[in-house]
Amino acid sequence: MTYAAAIARLKVHATTAGAALPNPITDVAIAFPAPKGRCIRIFYGGETPADLLGADSSQVSVMVGHQTIVMGFWPLSNLSEGNAAVIEAEVAAFVDGFRTAVLGDVGLATAVHALELEHAEPGFADLAGTPWRTVEIRVNTEYTEYSVTR
Repeated sequence: MTYAAAIARLKVHATTAGAALPNPITDVAIAFPAPKGRCIRIFYGGETPADLLGADSSQVSVMVGHQTIVMGFWPLSNLSEGNAAVIEAEVAAFVDGFRTAVLGDVGLATAVHALELEHAEPGFADLAGTPWRTVEIRVNTEYTEYSVTR
């Protein structure tokens, strides 16, 4: 499976998880992490060691993974406890829904070299003066073996 196909498949799972929320998130896109309201953004996260595959290099080759970041954004219009409780429940529900969908996708798991879904990392961000609640999920899907000339 190509990286483009893998990231498109992750978008389907993020869309499903976002739509299942009590207040659905319908703005799900493969795009830069520049939120426009409650949304999910999916983008290339760079290279990663091939930990899941065991050794990541040998005398003749180096194995490098490609990572995708799935990131949820919730604007914090107010910092009330009631608003926090709703957003925190949504963050957890999105993470659970996304993980369940990805791990249940036999087609994705068998089409990529080694599927690895890292733990979700919640956070806060201040973007253009607006405070945001965020969650970042890193997914490792594609590994490439590069030849080493010595």
